[in-house]
Amino acid sequence: MEKLQIRSENDRITVSFITMLSNCEDFKEFFIKVSELKLDLNRKELSNLQDAARFYEPKYGYKAIIFIRDMLAAEKLLPCNNLSKIRKTEEEYKKEIISNFNKFFPNYTYTSSEVVVPGVGRIDILAYCSKANQPVIIELKIKSRNPSQQLIAYGSKFENPILIGITETEIIGPVCDGIRYLTYKDIGINEEM
Repeated sequence: MEKLQIRSENDRITVSFITMLSNCEDFKEFFIKVSELKLDLNRKELSNLQDAARFYEPKYGYKAIIFIRDMLAAEKLLPCNNLSKIRKTEEEYKKEIISNFNKFFPNYTYTSSEVVVPGVGRIDILAYCSKANQPVIIELKIKSRNPSQQLIAYGSKFENPILIGITETEIIGPVCDGIRYLTYKDIGINEEM
């Protein structure tokens, strides 16, 4: 299998898909894993999964991989995979949380949103826990996309932060100690806004 040099975020995502798929023992298992993965991905991530599938041509043959890549290309055309819709939905969740922050997080004080952390990105919601004298970093995600990596990166720039990741559905897969994982439903937000 050829080696991919990681030069960008897209390359990192593609390599993570390659890693996830490497545990498949046969094409049937590979096909099922790709089919499960594609359910939670937006257009950009589907492109990364297409790229990752290409690395399995030597193992499963080019015809099988062309089938998988064509299936993913068709999935990208579905209106539910519109990236702008995903951003808007995440934005709606953020507005709902900020508008009712004291209701959802009575022990924290809302500070601001879209806080720029140089060299890392933007924190969705920053709050403060006066009882513990700690910053609270809240990262929002759609579906079950894992916020762990972002939270760890943001948290590294603060002293002893409280890290909270909120997703639409429960995260399946690796989670990190020190991060509190919630769903929007856990905090009392109805998924239909």
